[in-house]
Amino acid sequence: RDIQQNEEVTIPLWCSGYIGWAAEHPSTIITFDGGAREVAGHQVAAGAAILWGHDDSGIWRPHRTGTATLPYHADSQIAEAYGALMSLRLLANEPGRHMRVRICGDNLGVVRYCAGTGIASRPETHDILDQALGEAACRGIAITWEAVRRRFNTGADRAATTGCTRASTLAS
Repeated sequence: RDIQQNEEVTIPLWCSGYIGWAAEHPSTIITFDGGAREVAGHQVAAGAAILWGHDDSGIWRPHRTGTATLPYHADSQIAEAYGALMSLRLLANEPGRHMRVRICGDNLGVVRYCAGTGIASRPETHDILDQALGEAACRGIAITWEAVRRRFNTGADRAATTGCTRASTLAS
C-alpha cells in the first residue's frame, strides 16, 4: 500500500543490518592508534593496529600487529590515519568475505571519516585511507567503526609508541 502523508514507517533495528548484526557479534576486532613525538632528537610518528581473535577458550587475544613507521613525519593526525590504514591492511590479509568486524580507535576524526559519518579536511587523510576503505567495501566486509577512550586503547598505543622508536632509528 502507499504511504500516506504524515504516516510513519518503522522497522526493527535488527532488520536494518547496520547495528543488529555487524556490531553485536564481530568475528574480528581490530584496535588502532597513532602518535607523534620527539625520540632521540628526531620528530617521528607511527600508526599501529592490533588484530584480535578468539583463542580456544573464547577469550579475545592479539593475533597480529601492523605498524607504519614515519621517520620524517611528526604529525599525529596523519599517524592516526596510518593506524586506521594498518587496521584495514590487517583485515585485507584475513581470508574470506562478508566478515563482521569492529575497528576501534581513539581519534574521533579518523573514526568518523572511516565510518562515513564525518569529513576529513586534510587531503592527506583521503590519500592514506580511501583505497583501503574501498577494497574492504568491495569484499563485502561489514565494519563497525567505534571511537574508544584512550585508556581503553593501551595495546595499540604501545604498538604505536614502539613504532615511533623504530622510526627514530630509521631517521638516524
